[in-house]
Amino acid sequence: MKKKCSSVYASVILTLVTLLTFPLTCLAQEVKKNLDMVTLGQIPYGFATPEGEIKGAFYEILNEIMVVSKIGDTNRILPFKRVLARIRADKKFCTIAANDDDNAPLFDLVEPIGFKMVTGVLPGPTIELNDYSNLEGISIAVPLGAFISDKFNNDNALIKVNSSKYDNAIKMLKSARVDAVAGSIPALMYITKKQGIDKDYFGKPLLFKSFDVYLLCSYGLSPEVRSSLKKTLIELKSKGKVQQILDAYF
Repeated sequence: MKKKCSSVYASVILTLVTLLTFPLTCLAQEVKKNLDMVTLGQIPYGFATPEGEIKGAFYEILNEIMVVSKIGDTNRILPFKRVLARIRADKKFCTIAANDDDNAPLFDLVEPIGFKMVTGVLPGPTIELNDYSNLEGISIAVPLGAFISDKFNNDNALIKVNSSKYDNAIKMLKSARVDAVAGSIPALMYITKKQGIDKDYFGKPLLFKSFDVYLLCSYGLSPEVRSSLKKTLIELKSKGKVQQILDAYF
């Protein structure tokens, strides 16, 4: 009789454990499936080529993370305004971006990708920038959403011209519609090369700040999902896959 009761109790406990665990497992799987990856729609981070191919340094790294970790439903390339709208709507997502003063309070820094983003101002061929004071009186194209430095971004005395994208800003500089372009110097140099402009055509850039680039995620991910994403990126870096992608662009 005791054996029979013990068997019944064990069966009941196993059933309860299963019932309690099943919803948690499903929830974890749902989070893994529905978590979006978002890439900022800027060359060379994420963009469509004239032939319609979707590519970009950060876009391709996020794709590798999704494939290996099996986390994430889609990798969306979005313009800055739509990325901002997702943040304001508190939609959970992961992205790759610089650990700058704008991003740090908004995202959980999961793991650096092993790349530094240097910001600054790239001048036209006849402009010499020795220090910050040389920016006074010249027109500077600033791509939408670009964080250059606290001083630069908050300096209302500078003549800033809004540009929707980095490549448009370089075209404005090449045609002398502006005197300089502010932004990520590695990104600007990549675009310069792709537009067939000699790397020595423009003046020497005035450098401001250097930021580590991270896999960033919205706060509130489960420890399991966060740990899996972190381990995946570390694995991809150790195998040289991340550096291989970065070398193709920077």
